[in-house]
Amino acid sequence: MSTITFIAKKRTYIIPQIDVTFQTLTNLFFIDKKYRPCPNLELVIRQLNFDFYHDLLPIIARWASDHTQSNSIIPLQAGTTARVTYTSSQARYILANAFFLNTTTGYGSIDFIDIYHVPFDRVAIERIRCLIEYFRLLSQQEENNNDHRIISIERYSYGEELLDWKKQLVPILESKINVFIDRMEASEEAHGFVDFANKKIHIHSIMPSATQEEILFSCCPEAFLAILVCDTLRSDEIVILRGCKRFVDYSGYGETFKFVGSHLNYNSANIQDILIMDACLSNHFSQYHIDRDLGKVWAAFSKAKNEVIVTGNWGCGVFGGDPTFKFLQQVCATTGITIPTTIILTKKENVVETNLTTITMTTAKGATTSKNPSTTATTATTAKASTTTKEAGMSVFKESLISLESIDGRVYGVHDTEINQDSRESKPDQKGQYPSSESPADACDGNLHTKYVNYGDCSTGYTIRECGLDTGFYLELKRGASLVTGLQICTANDFPERDPLTMSLEGSNQSKSNLTLGSSWNLIYNGTSGLEIDPGRLNCGNVQSTKNSIQYKSYRFLVSSKRDISNSVQYSELKLFEY
Repeated sequence: MSTITFIAKKRTYIIPQIDVTFQTLTNLFFIDKKYRPCPNLELVIRQLNFDFYHDLLPIIARWASDHTQSNSIIPLQAGTTARVTYTSSQARYILANAFFLNTTTGYGSIDFIDIYHVPFDRVAIERIRCLIEYFRLLSQQEENNNDHRIISIERYSYGEELLDWKKQLVPILESKINVFIDRMEASEEAHGFVDFANKKIHIHSIMPSATQEEILFSCCPEAFLAILVCDTLRSDEIVILRGCKRFVDYSGYGETFKFVGSHLNYNSANIQDILIMDACLSNHFSQYHIDRDLGKVWAAFSKAKNEVIVTGNWGCGVFGGDPTFKFLQQVCATTGITIPTTIILTKKENVVETNLTTITMTTAKGATTSKNPSTTATTATTAKASTTTKEAGMSVFKESLISLESIDGRVYGVHDTEINQDSRESKPDQKGQYPSSESPADACDGNLHTKYVNYGDCSTGYTIRECGLDTGFYLELKRGASLVTGLQICTANDFPERDPLTMSLEGSNQSKSNLTLGSSWNLIYNGTSGLEIDPGRLNCGNVQSTKNSIQYKSYRFLVSSKRDISNSVQYSELKLFEY
């Protein structure tokens, strides 16, 4: 793979000494004029308590123009163990150019246009304010010229090193675990900080969104470089960022996220490693996924080379994991680490769940096993696979999420397609179109912050009630035949009028070209979407139960009506469940 600097064009930014306006700034942006109205950025600058145009903008421009800091690196490809390094000045150079929208795409993009341009989005405004605080604090430190940090982005492919959990015999030591009620940032003694990561680090883009990972990166902006450098994480890979300083403090989460000022200890000598480890999104109690996530935690904690690591509800929330089970996985993985390691678990008050999860795993040092999931084993057992909760004298079995990873890596969009009829293929940016950046695969990736948009026979400038109807997608599951007993649809980030109101699900045991034939499909569900009452943006509707008793390996999902007049149908996720 060739080297890359991620700078679109080496430019010299000149800021006039007088009469500088917001238009002066946007005229410097390396972007088409139609995107230059950036209301969020303008609002943030207007609300600052210092003269941004005089005190800070010329400094950012100087940093972006200092091409002696250009650093050509080889990106970190999947399946490799390797690292790249930047000085703090080189990171500042890239982020200063990103401020002017002058970067190129690596594995992901650090283009800030999505938070600059979306009109008056509150989360976007707070994320911009975090970025400006990073630049402001650096401008103050520059006078002392004492920031000589090295930022290291380290990718580890650890499959051949995995422990054989079935053979681990060391007891779990209570002394290795410290639980306290506070947010993770309150643990100042910790040397490692767990990122509840997406396998595409930070979704490979910067959006008006505030998950734990996105908040972490806004508080530590140098971490954004990992978006460019790192390929999508495989099931036996983690990434560690070393030397990224925390500049910003915050409050809230999601829609309540808010910038509150500079981090009190941003000049501290203790700079925490960021442990980037993604969790599985479904089938949490399958042997494969138990082993997968144990491996993720073990690798991240052991490669961190730190004594104290702070974590929390990793693998829970949008990842769908059980808090108790994911906590115990972290505890068990810690006992398999040969260096002295303590984990600090943070939690909120009154959120401990009562369940029947049991762990019979004990751990020890040293044993290894093949990275092939089919050959690994563990003594972890759980009653959660058949968890029951008492409700009105009944035992209610909890469903589990079915992975929508496809057997060939593709999800096929369709338009003008009705139940039991042949599929008509949708293609990006053509008739029956969907945007190439908002494809059917985005409805199956377990990420609420991506979405699938289909215009059907309409286009972006054409708006009638029929636009986007009878569209959807089909795929063949990589996991094989599954018994679907429920489905759930989730809203996207905007335009509630595009929400599906009625939907259908069909199953098939055919493959490949046969899946284009209507005769291959059997109806499983046809009815309301569970979104009759708008749950808000980036939320899921009620789970719709089916009376299905047949396992299918392929599924086709269609939308037949939407909330209101609009140019398309959109949704962030389709979730299929089994009991």
